[in-house]
Amino acid sequence: MNLKRILAIPSDEVTPERLFLSRREFMRGAGVMAGTVAASAVTTSFGQEAGAVVDELLGLGSTDETPNTLEAITTYNNFYEFGYDKADPSRNSGDFMTVPWSVTIDGLADNTGEFALEDLVS
Repeated sequence: MNLKRILAIPSDEVTPERLFLSRREFMRGAGVMAGTVAASAVTTSFGQEAGAVVDELLGLGSTDETPNTLEAITTYNNFYEFGYDKADPSRNSGDFMTVPWSVTIDGLADNTGEFALEDLVS
């Protein structure tokens, strides 16, 4: 590396200190999260408590945004069988019948055959 080039870096190309420090916070949070995943495999209660700590470290769990409405949550999806617009499936699938349906399981499975969808869902 050219030492003169390193020393001649314009100040507008240097990462601002607050961004540099926030990356450290992110990495610290990622480390805590990895530890949380490992700890949650050991005990569920510890995992939940540690998960709350990770959420707090990463700034998750608190927001001033309003929650989505039930209608927005249940009508916005990617099932393009009923149309290409995100709201088309909720508009176009009302008459769609799933009874009687069956599912065939074959190949390298222990329990093969044709099963009624209602039996699998229940």
